[in-house]
Order: sequence, then C-alpha cells, then structure tokens
Amino acid sequence: MQAKFNINREKNNTLIAQSYKNDFCYFQFQFHSQIEIYAVTEGEMEMLVDGKRKNLKAGEFSVALSYVGHDYKTPDHSRSFSIIIPPHLSEEFLNEIQGKKLKNPFFNNKELFEKIKECFIAIKDKSASNIKRHGLVNVILGLIYENGNFIEADKPSNNDLITKILFYLNENYKTDISPVSVAEYFGYSQSYISRYFKSCCGVNLVKYITMLRLKNAITLLKETKHDITYCALESGFPSIRTFYRCFQNEFGCSPKVYIDKIK
Repeated sequence: MQAKFNINREKNNTLIAQSYKNDFCYFQFQFHSQIEIYAVTEGEMEMLVDGKRKNLKAGEFSVALSYVGHDYKTPDHSRSFSIIIPPHLSEEFLNEIQGKKLKNPFFNNKELFEKIKECFIAIKDKSASNIKRHGLVNVILGLIYENGNFIEADKPSNNDLITKILFYLNENYKTDISPVSVAEYFGYSQSYISRYFKSCCGVNLVKYITMLRLKNAITLLKETKHDITYCALESGFPSIRTFYRCFQNEFGCSPKVYIDKIK
C-alpha cells in the first residue's frame, strides 16, 4: 500500500469541513493548493506552519495558505476542526494577497475564533445549500484578510511548476530520486530547483522526500504484515540504518514505540 500525499485532495478539490479527536500525534506533514484553517477546541496541539512552530490551545487556530508546509501533532490529547478551502472558491482572496504571506499564521483571538467556529458548524450542516456554504467561505476569508498581518513574500508565483513537482515526487519517492534527478527531469539546474522548492514550500527538497518516505513506512507498519526492514526499503530508504536515523530525528523515538502509541 502506497501512502498518498494529499493527491486525492488535489484531484477532488472540494470544500472540506471536518472534526478531529487526536490522542497522539499522527504524521500529518503536508502541502497542497488549498487554504487550510485548523482550530483547537480542546486540549493542545503542536503546529508547524510556514516554518513557524507553536503550541496552540483551545480557542486558537492556524491558517496555512496555498503551498505552505504544515504539520499538526497532538502531544497528549486534543479536539479540533479544520476547514479546507479549494482555490476555485478563494480566487478573489488569493488575488488580493498575491505575492504576500501571513507574518504570523497563528491566531489568538477569541471573538474571531467563535466566528470561524460558527461558519464551520454552518458549513457542516447537511441541509445547507452549496450557495450558502460558498458564502460562508467568503465570510471566513474576509475575516482572515481583515485580521491577518500580510507581508511581502519572496515566494515565486509559478504555482504550475510546484504542482507538477509535488505530483512527481509523490509518484516517485520510492525510487532513488534526489535534487539532481528532479532538476534533470524538469530541465532546471539543481540549485534553481532547490531554491525554488524551498521558497514555495518552506522546507528543503531532501527533507520533503524523507517525509514522504516516512509517511509511507508508517502506513505499512500500521498494517502489521511486514517487518521494519521491508517497510523501510519499500518506502524508498536506501538502508534500514538510514531509516532509523531519519525516524528518530523526526519523531524522537523508535518506529516500534511510535506505532505502539498510535495503536
């Protein structure tokens, strides 16, 4: 089984509103073209958005704009909800903030939180029409635009290329790919591809490929049908030693301890 890296979300490209209960951190490192709002209603969550890390408590939320890397982990216990807004529902907002980014992707504003939460509940209402849902999306984006601090970003505007790169990596991370081979495939120099990817996604290309491989290995380990060596090599790691080192660096524990906690 190959772990998908939000490719289905990119293909479906639909508005999503969902609640979560997390008793432990499950691997969520991701990029996508959608805008993602993640709010904590109970407990605490460790969030990494656009290279900035913070522990968010109940009543706080984060905003990850298009192609901004983000990672959510629950140290102990949390309840939360997310609203994922596809590009076709946020064109006006994206045009307004073109060439800009949020100086701080984390919001600690109780009144604003409650307004976002009200919109979330209304969007989840099965009786709500698409027109109403889309109107609520505009309300949410308007609130973020009015309350967010947007600054100039050094991020390239060529979203077509980064989308192609992300899809390519998702389909080939189990092979022996590297920044050199990726650059050759797309016809650019390694230095350009590396800088471009980092500026778009906030993480370097090697790190991103490692995260894809770790996610696939975790998925295989959860199936309990294979040993650790198989899961590591099947996920694209060149050796079991490299796998253990990368896993320890990312999660601070062994694969066995991590999977036992999830179970």
